[in-house]
Amino acid sequence: MNLRLIRRAALATAALCLTPAAAHAQQNDNNANRAQQSDNNKQMRQNADNRMQHNSADRAKKWSEMRQEAVKASEILRGNMTNGLNPVAQVKNLVLTEDGDRVEYVLYEATSQPWQLYVGEGFASFDGVDLETGSIYGGIDVRLADPQPDKAPQEIRITRDEADERLVSRIIDKDMKLASGEHVIEDILINPETGLVTHYVVGADNDGIFSEEKRAIRADKVSYKDGGYRTSMSMKDVERDQPYEEDWL
Repeated sequence: MNLRLIRRAALATAALCLTPAAAHAQQNDNNANRAQQSDNNKQMRQNADNRMQHNSADRAKKWSEMRQEAVKASEILRGNMTNGLNPVAQVKNLVLTEDGDRVEYVLYEATSQPWQLYVGEGFASFDGVDLETGSIYGGIDVRLADPQPDKAPQEIRITRDEADERLVSRIIDKDMKLASGEHVIEDILINPETGLVTHYVVGADNDGIFSEEKRAIRADKVSYKDGGYRTSMSMKDVERDQPYEEDWL
């Protein structure tokens, strides 16, 4: 008999006998690797969730801090006058002081006379109101801190020329001249406690039709001259001086 053939047959038989055990061991290794990979993926997802929650909490804190020092005038214009419980009138406009430094009056329109509100159009001094989260999405309600005497709008003496500088609804959408070009005023930021105008919000990219990028220009860098708003800052200067993140505006 050919010894070489016998040896080959023996080796083949031994290999066949070992194959199930080796395959089982390999399967166990594969299962262990898959389990480890699954654990790694779960840990990565957990870490990502933790980072997202941390960032969300951090941003919420910063947003809350911002809201204590600045709110958007457009949100007040979307809000209501309330007595602390129910809406009693709709905010129609905000009137700035003659120098344009802060909000002096809140104009409203009421259809009834609850809590001594003037029937029809009237106004309340900003010093006598508090701002609170609005009942309308994206709005800030104006709550009368104390009952105030009825005040008719004709009691406010504003000339047509002054209106362009003092009525917030007319200031929004005006152009502001920067050193680098003109940009549209899209909003005004106001201190909710004092009514002080802190920033003018402008569109950052006038070439983009659907661009929503905004930048805030500090009010003390802006002046009103010759019927228009202007600043000596360029857009690059403004971007270096941003007090708030763009998507907060």
